[in-house]
Amino acid sequence: MVSAAQALLPALREELRLYDGPQDWSGARSYLLYDPNVHRHLRIGQRAFDILALWGSITIPQMQQRFLDRYGEPLQEQELAALVDFAQSNNLTQASDPASLETLHRRTRRGLLTEIVHRYLFFRVPLFQPEKTLSAFYPLVAPLFSYLALGIWLVLFSLALFLVSRHWDVFLGTFLDFLTLEGALIYGGSLIVIKACHELGHAFAAHRYGAKVPVIGVAFIVLFPVLYTDTTDAYRLRSRAQRFVVNTAGIAVELWIAVLASLLWAILPEGPWRSVAFVAASSSWIMSLAVNLNPFMRFDGYYILSDVLNAPNLHQRAFAFGRWKLREWLFDLRHRPPEPVPVAFRQFLIGFAWAIWIYRLFLFIGIALLVYSTFFKLLGVALFFVEILWFIASPVYREVKQWYEMRHEIRRRPRSLTTLTILFAIIAACSVPLPGSVSSVAVLSAARETALYAPREAQVTQVLVERGQEVAAGAPLLLLTSPELENAWALAQKELELLLIQQHRVLADPDRSDERLIIDQKIEAVRTKLTGLAHAREELALRAPFDGIVREMAPGLRAGRFAAPSESLLVLISPERGRIQAMVDEYQLGRIDQSQPAQFIPDDLALDKIEAELLEITPAAVGELPNPVFKSDHDGPAHFEQTGQGKSRIVNSVFLVELQAQNTRVNTLYGEVIGRIQIEAQPRSVFSRIYGRVHMVLIREFSA
Repeated sequence: MVSAAQALLPALREELRLYDGPQDWSGARSYLLYDPNVHRHLRIGQRAFDILALWGSITIPQMQQRFLDRYGEPLQEQELAALVDFAQSNNLTQASDPASLETLHRRTRRGLLTEIVHRYLFFRVPLFQPEKTLSAFYPLVAPLFSYLALGIWLVLFSLALFLVSRHWDVFLGTFLDFLTLEGALIYGGSLIVIKACHELGHAFAAHRYGAKVPVIGVAFIVLFPVLYTDTTDAYRLRSRAQRFVVNTAGIAVELWIAVLASLLWAILPEGPWRSVAFVAASSSWIMSLAVNLNPFMRFDGYYILSDVLNAPNLHQRAFAFGRWKLREWLFDLRHRPPEPVPVAFRQFLIGFAWAIWIYRLFLFIGIALLVYSTFFKLLGVALFFVEILWFIASPVYREVKQWYEMRHEIRRRPRSLTTLTILFAIIAACSVPLPGSVSSVAVLSAARETALYAPREAQVTQVLVERGQEVAAGAPLLLLTSPELENAWALAQKELELLLIQQHRVLADPDRSDERLIIDQKIEAVRTKLTGLAHAREELALRAPFDGIVREMAPGLRAGRFAAPSESLLVLISPERGRIQAMVDEYQLGRIDQSQPAQFIPDDLALDKIEAELLEITPAAVGELPNPVFKSDHDGPAHFEQTGQGKSRIVNSVFLVELQAQNTRVNTLYGEVIGRIQIEAQPRSVFSRIYGRVHMVLIREFSA
């Protein structure tokens, strides 16, 4: 068995190329190691270059002696071992023996599941090699790289800003016109064209400075297509100004499109072309300022910031400092920083890393929720967990694994005990059942309520009550009269008088006794009609059906006003304690303690809180809502999904809770009162609540 001191250094691959690189942040010289197999540049410092310059098929002691003879400085075995590991991990060494081949195969191979996940999260599809096209068209776009073009853009930008600001409300209002499926498709087509121009901007800028652009294609990030241009060769540019132009060229193209489209929108008349200009302008401004300049992801803003700071691999370096600082805070390991940098720059890297972690946490959760809602339930849940595990849980696991590997060193630090104590205290606090309450949207209304209507077209003759007045059952509230009814009553009375005269004459004339029966029948019919008319006249006096309070009166209700049968004239409510309706989901249902009191808190801060008593909870989930305030878009517990043809259905189990208010006489005078109900809940720990929520969601989704 060959010892570590007798082992030969692994041979480097012959096709690797070494170029002069730009100076780093400290002004030191750097070099670029180019791997043509994967079209990748690796930046190394002067020290690594000096070691690689002496590399050969020799042992580690021989390499140390050779380095000492050449540079007069010792070479530590750990430093050389780190460089060997760097070369092997980036596949820069030759794999000649079976052991090396197996190591290389183990580094590069992926399992089927890992390969599927990688392909789902990210893969590229090259479209064409643009070198000939760039050479042919570059003379046409070369003037855009001049200071004259920048001056023209500034003038046009000022003009566009002035013209659009004069109609800013119209510009913002136009967004609402495109909040449709058709608008989304138009924006999608616009983004394809704008991003194609964006990538061509990078390609022409790289071509301008002699950097090769081997391919333009489409990258799929979580199955979402994004155009890309391979400008890796631009890393070889030693001039920061040239790299800055290459990195900002795409944004510059979009800003040109944004300015020209904004000008067209301001001067064109209403029509389809103005709509096209608006879409192009809004898309370009949003993509340039909100997306491309974002330094938290590997967009143009990241590379621009890296060049401005002259800090390559900015994310990786920031993450290293962020992890280092976190470990120092938690365990006080007193490790050296990952690299020697100025204190101000170190503080920036730490803050930048933590900002990226927070940003990506919310971003990846949002992407996971979007993926979950896009696909059918089973696949959506699976992809949701893939997103969470890969982007959030996996980095946390790797860091905790690193802590475990350093466990012997961590145990020796006094601060570790403090951190461990705090951790156990947090776990214990989350495990202890704590009292709480169930809170949900609720509606307070009168226990009994009725609206009074005119039985027919009628005219108000007298209003006997006013709003808020208490009335007894049977008390008259409103007197009405119907001209048509009064006319019919007068005609019937006249007809009865005539029939009675005829009856008197028939009785006085024995020869007309045969007409007596007919006249008697007519008299009876008219009297019956009068009885009905009298009953109808009685109905025109609206009376209270129960002891109550007048809550509402029709606007302009006064004597002389006409009323239609469909118009509510008065609303009478019972002065008894009001009722409260609330809805809870299945998780909240299991937490309610029905023996505990409840409290209704109105949204109107001018109204007092009301004590309530729980009466009943429906044993089965409801299919229809008694009030739209219980929908999730009104902060209610009921979630809906569209089922087609404009219809929707409740997708989660919600239950109706009935409560009785203790004192609501004043509040219910204002109609339904929206608020929240709070019911004392059974004590549960934080962990139990999280488990209940997750369990409820899984049961709901897998049973849907």
